[in-house]
Amino acid sequence: MSSPLRNFAQKVHLYLGLTAGLVIMVLCLSAASLVFEQEITRALHPERYTVLGSGPMIPVKVALDSAAAATQGNIQSLLISNDPARPWEAVGGPGRIFLDPHTGQVLGTGPFRLPFFQKAMELHRWLMADDLGEKITEAATLMFVVLLFAGLILWWPKTKGAFKARINPFAVFNTHGGGRRKLHDLHVALGIWCWPLLLFMALTGLPEAYDWGTKALYLFTGSAHAMPAPKSGGDSTMATISLDSLMALGRATFPEARLWSARSGGRGNNALGVAAIAADQPSERKSDVAYFDRHTGVLLRVDHWADLPIGYRARRMIEPVHIGAGLGMLSKVLFFLATLFGASFPVTGFLMYRAGLRAKS
Repeated sequence: MSSPLRNFAQKVHLYLGLTAGLVIMVLCLSAASLVFEQEITRALHPERYTVLGSGPMIPVKVALDSAAAATQGNIQSLLISNDPARPWEAVGGPGRIFLDPHTGQVLGTGPFRLPFFQKAMELHRWLMADDLGEKITEAATLMFVVLLFAGLILWWPKTKGAFKARINPFAVFNTHGGGRRKLHDLHVALGIWCWPLLLFMALTGLPEAYDWGTKALYLFTGSAHAMPAPKSGGDSTMATISLDSLMALGRATFPEARLWSARSGGRGNNALGVAAIAADQPSERKSDVAYFDRHTGVLLRVDHWADLPIGYRARRMIEPVHIGAGLGMLSKVLFFLATLFGASFPVTGFLMYRAGLRAKS
């Protein structure tokens, strides 16, 4: 039996689906192509991630000189690990340089992203159409959230038996009912299974892509933004400490860490930071950061992860959970399937709409 709320939800679901369906399909397909980016990149270029040497690790200065020679340019940042089987990574010139931590040998170089994944990301974020595409994806994502809630109202069952029937995606193979009914059953069943993950991805995508989404996250968590980096003494014309010196300061500040990353240069007279991942911390997003005077190397401030505002910590963790990396391979597989099925909803929805128009004519 229909109700005013259900009739309203049906119209909202239909009109928003017709308006944003094509963009939503593109966003879902591009998201699916990015889920296993790391695994595919490693499979295509295993040489970059395979350490050949053994024994003690080389000084940071040797690694930086080797990376600079390979790119014939300045090195902007460096990531090193105390894991003897993990390559060190430098950034400079055209992209990343992978180094054997025992010999300094360059294992390989490459862009920040493989071209396919770079294009997929640009398609996902702004449809390869710069500012206009970004506004379109923003609007489509918001419409998608409304679509999901309208769909929830439409399929919400009144009985336990109705719920069991609606969560069965294999009803499409039932010999009863026509093509439109089968499309409806498939649309509803897959929608029920994918609803939580698709809503989660849509909501986490907003702060990941838009400043207002980040502000909303801070407002929702009731927390302030993290403090900006402190300022160095003197002025920007003074000499800046070298990257290897900066890394040495960071390792001395966090001697028990398992991973350190440092970036040289930076803007204006801001302090230089070294991020460190604690030995017992599995996520490389949860870093402690030490800030040093860019001219003298004096320690100015240390930000421990546990002491940072909850909103800032949530914002830092959004990117990996947005693509399903929060629980390892299992969550990635689930997110991949959810985005693939999500791309089918505009198709099945439009086919149902067209079948309905034909039935009325």
